[in-house]
Amino acid sequence: MRTKRKKEKQDYSCSPFWIRYTFRQCTWLLENLKDLREGIYPPDLKETNYTDPLIINKTSEYKAFTENIGTIVGTLERWLLQLGNAGTAAYLRWGLDLSYSEIGKLLGMSKAEAYDAAIRAIKYCVAQGEKLPKR
Repeated sequence: MRTKRKKEKQDYSCSPFWIRYTFRQCTWLLENLKDLREGIYPPDLKETNYTDPLIINKTSEYKAFTENIGTIVGTLERWLLQLGNAGTAAYLRWGLDLSYSEIGKLLGMSKAEAYDAAIRAIKYCVAQGEKLPKR
């Protein structure tokens, strides 16, 4: 199953301008959290076939672009931190690619509870994203 998830991970990319915190965007952000924290967006342009002139041609606007990435990631992390174990479950699932069984063992809950917590956390982030002003 993990091989399939890795392929899905590579098949999706989204420009920072289009981040609206949909379910897929939230999970994708978590999957790429390490790189995004370092200002690398997306992780591999050749693999995703995504190009953004602000990334390729590092102009004077590049600083603002990397700050935008930091804001996007920081917002998602802040929302997950507010959720306690549910936010941790989401991070462990998509950020570290752990199974729900492994998450349940780490957090002292059943596999089903770990699944519910992770999904609930992402849905919370989606709801919070819908409250943000539209760009």
